[in-house]
Amino acid sequence: MNSLVMSVGGRVVQPFMVLVAVSMLLRGHDLPGGGFVGGLILASAFTLEGLIIGPLAMRLRMRLSPLQYCGVGGVLAALSGVISLISGKNYLQGVWVEWPLGPAGTIKVGTPVLFDLGIFVLVVGMVTAVMLSLLEDEDAVSA
Repeated sequence: MNSLVMSVGGRVVQPFMVLVAVSMLLRGHDLPGGGFVGGLILASAFTLEGLIIGPLAMRLRMRLSPLQYCGVGGVLAALSGVISLISGKNYLQGVWVEWPLGPAGTIKVGTPVLFDLGIFVLVVGMVTAVMLSLLEDEDAVSA
């Protein structure tokens, strides 16, 4: 798309979309949000990028294919359940550990964060795959 307004506006809005996506990812568990909503917001930022630079340039910029991101996300989500099983709990039951941060205290991290991260990556990969497919079909029709 050769729109100056879209290009400049997208470049201004995208960093904020990424920040909101990460904050939604970290906000999950007890409040609305989490991996799914954060993934949708980040995928929207990627969709905007794809509209600005085009699907071919977007594919060249990505380190992995969108379907590989889906696979990584699925493995992370499943791994959170396996960790629960190894700990002697039910599948996908939360397992929490405290990591010392030195004089700053400790931080409590659990498998629900890993599950949310997996869903986050999976949703970004899936929506990006669909978006790139649709943009490539549009380019083929308009050519």
